[in-house]
Amino acid sequence: MITELAYETDESLLESAKVAVLSASVLAALLGAGALRFRNRHYREVYAREEADADGDGIPDVYEQGEAR
Repeated sequence: MITELAYETDESLLESAKVAVLSASVLAALLGAGALRFRNRHYREVYAREEADADGDGIPDVYEQGEAR
């Protein structure tokens, strides 16, 4: 590992560096999972709005908004 090359003479710094790398990796994974969850929720809502067909005519309502009512 890079930390072993950088801190080969000081054992306490080596252990601290390993803990820091592990902690940063876990934090990055959690933040990434949160971002993907938020993104998926957003796109699920967009898809539901685009596919809504309240009048049941087989044409999604999003394509009928410009027509005269």
